[in-house]
Amino acid sequence: MSDRIKCLILTLKEKETLLEKLVLLLGEERDYIVDLDTEGLEVKRESKLQLIEQLEQCKATCKKALEDAAHDLKVPSPHNLSSVLSAAPASLREVLLKSQRRLFELTDLLNRSNRFNRDLLYGSLSTVNRSLEFINRGLGRGVRTYSNAGSVVIGEAGSRLVSGEI
Repeated sequence: MSDRIKCLILTLKEKETLLEKLVLLLGEERDYIVDLDTEGLEVKRESKLQLIEQLEQCKATCKKALEDAAHDLKVPSPHNLSSVLSAAPASLREVLLKSQRRLFELTDLLNRSNRFNRDLLYGSLSTVNRSLEFINRGLGRGVRTYSNAGSVVIGEAGSRLVSGEI
């Protein structure tokens, strides 16, 4: 019985390691965003995609290990880590609980890092848009697309970035 729980612990540790690497990668990505280094940002993007693929594979492994451990412990469906925790032997319960807490911390940290990086990118694009609009106004070109009546305004084309949700 404890072999499957130990296997679950090992897969959770692997997931923790991958999440920690992703947190570090997002921090490096943030530095590239601040430095406006698009080449470095693209390299980090590729690394991030590879790491996310590894996380997907690890997720499947964790799910299988969790189901095996739950089956051994005779935990009713649905199988989740909390239900396995409550049925696990006391000697392994603390290790599982520590791993669960760490995964929650890392997930929260990833969400905050993603949000911060997104806001940095959005702010950068907004600054570029405002700069281009300022230049266009200085050259006498309006950046209006529609008139007050809702029809398309035909005029000189100006520079403008179209930004959406990042």
